[in-house]
Amino acid sequence: MVIMVGSARIDERGRFSGGAAGDQKQQSSTYDIIGEVSQQNMYLHAKGWYILRPKNLAHAGLIASKMIEACSNANIGYDQGNRLGILTYGIGTKVKTECDCSSLVRACVKEATGKDPGDFNTASEASVLEAMGLFEKRQEYVSQNKTPVYNGDVLVTKSRGHTVIVTSGSPRPVKNFAGKKPGENKQQTAGGRNRTRRVSRGL
Repeated sequence: MVIMVGSARIDERGRFSGGAAGDQKQQSSTYDIIGEVSQQNMYLHAKGWYILRPKNLAHAGLIASKMIEACSNANIGYDQGNRLGILTYGIGTKVKTECDCSSLVRACVKEATGKDPGDFNTASEASVLEAMGLFEKRQEYVSQNKTPVYNGDVLVTKSRGHTVIVTSGSPRPVKNFAGKKPGENKQQTAGGRNRTRRVSRGL
């Protein structure tokens, strides 16, 4: 299965600012790979990637879904000069607006988790997301065999450059979530201690 990522990429003229509001290049409202804000095959950036992985399974799924929604919305275009429009109008906007790669990731995280990480660019993104307490500590991406990426992971270049979200093609194994094994769930007792219980699964 092909791993896909979504991001705000470039404006309709191949520039970083000054274009018309909204996505002038979008060709599909369900699976756009051409637009200013669109999906593409996972790739290794020349500057390398850091992986920022949501700790919560539900958050991971929602972050991926929010990026897919943004890539399918022709009202969202790319423009660094008006990059915060996406925060004003939201991912489901009916108003033509703009974003850049980092402000779009911020919007996806905000709408998926209910917590706004605040403004950042790709140079500060890893530190800002780690400080939220909702992401695991960054790790360097080496390869899909050694350091696999999963749906909902945020990838950001190791120095200022670009950021994307993994949207599909790589579901995360259950055992990878919060250190739990399949069939186990952590509960906190009245005394504040954690105990592990087995969860019965219906067939």
